Amino acid sequence: MTNLFLPIYRLFFALVRLLIPMAGLFSKKIKQRIHTERAQHFPKLDHVVLFHAASLGEYEQAIPIIHALKKRSPKLNIVVTFFSASGYNFAIKRPEEDVHSYWYLPLESPAQYKQMISQWQLLAVVIIKYELWYEWVFQLTKHKIPVYWFSVVLYTDHFLTKAWSSPYQRLIQKMSNITVQDRVSRDL
Repeated sequence: MTNLFLPIYRLFFALVRLLIPMAGLFSKKIKQRIHTERAQHFPKLDHVVLFHAASLGEYEQAIPIIHALKKRSPKLNIVVTFFSASGYNFAIKRPEEDVHSYWYLPLESPAQYKQMISQWQLLAVVIIKYELWYEWVFQLTKHKIPVYWFSVVLYTDHFLTKAWSSPYQRLIQKMSNITVQDRVSRDL
């Protein structure tokens, strides 16, 4: 099962990426995301700490950390990626002065992840709360980029507690640090 996980996972997301444009016919947000993501070309950038937030709420949790990090190390380039349009659109309209740029995280695309990693000198990646994209974390740890999973909330029947999630469990063990919000999450 373990040896088949990554090829099956990659095939699944290749199909998802093929089908998402159809969803864009019915959703303005999805259509906007597709258009913006396709236009993304990652410029060469040094000394990057990347924060990934699923949406606006996770981004708001990251802002104080971003400010403190930038105050401590002013030469860092802070980059923020999002999954959802709500966080991305908010950040683009109201950019934080300590953030170099905002991007959509490509949807589980090994080629795009490798491009990001080759263009950006990633010193660390901080994932806020819920987002755990297997391929993204796999590529980061494969390239020995420290990954911090911050403000994690798990629950007793969370998918990470299931036997079938062993590839995820092994991947999480490769992260540099995990910070949880409550005792239940810590104990799991």
